[in-house]
Amino acid sequence: MVISTPEHVVSFEQDAQSRPTLEQAREKGRAYLDNAIHAAQEHPWAAAAIGAGVVATVAATAYGATRLAARRGNGEVESDAMIDPDVLPEALPLE
Repeated sequence: MVISTPEHVVSFEQDAQSRPTLEQAREKGRAYLDNAIHAAQEHPWAAAAIGAGVVATVAATAYGATRLAARRGNGEVESDAMIDPDVLPEALPLE
């Protein structure tokens, strides 16, 4: 399939052939992982700080979600919906 645009012609067959294979993608992923491990070994305090930040973010998200769910379960919060599905919006006057 070929699509032409004002700037250039796009051929999906050529684009598919130029994409990396699964094995090439795995090798690139392994290289990134090896680099990340090497960087963590060189800078353990920075790696620990990043890990602690990730853990704190996940914990805060989980805490907030459970608090919000508990408030909704008790009926303290009605809904986040901007439009009430049970009420039809008023019609605008035609001019």
